[in-house]
Amino acid sequence: MNAPQFSAHRAERTGRSRLAEIGCGPHTSAAADGSAVPIARSAAELSKTLQDRDVDLVVLDQGIDTSTAVGRMFFQILGAIAEFEHALMSGRTRDGLAAARARGRTSGQKPKLGRRQVELARPMYDEIDERGKRRCTVSQIAAEFGVTRPTINRHLDTNS
Repeated sequence: MNAPQFSAHRAERTGRSRLAEIGCGPHTSAAADGSAVPIARSAAELSKTLQDRDVDLVVLDQGIDTSTAVGRMFFQILGAIAEFEHALMSGRTRDGLAAARARGRTSGQKPKLGRRQVELARPMYDEIDERGKRRCTVSQIAAEFGVTRPTINRHLDTNS
């Protein structure tokens, strides 16, 4: 068999995308060496794409051959198991985040400016000199508080 060999172990998973790109002629075979689970994470989509292009997938060390009905079924089952695992992990993550919120923990980065600092920045920004121009620029205010201009703009815009 002279089928190209692709691996599913790389982080960028180029093998899966390359598997979907091949399949020019009828009954093309693609052999994959490696775990079938990373390939099967989107098994329904990949299986449909390969089937539409008339490509058979053979995972050498897993005994999967999508040219047979049993191979297609096994591939779909692997995809369903991977999807189930993903759903369980997502549910546990949501539950953990909810429990942390209930304990008073918040996620994300802490605000760069506190409420008091925003209250000080507003009059600095609004102050006008005798020529009718702002006395302090956003850059000057940002330097005063040790933050970036977009941070000052964000706080001035939301508290207008």
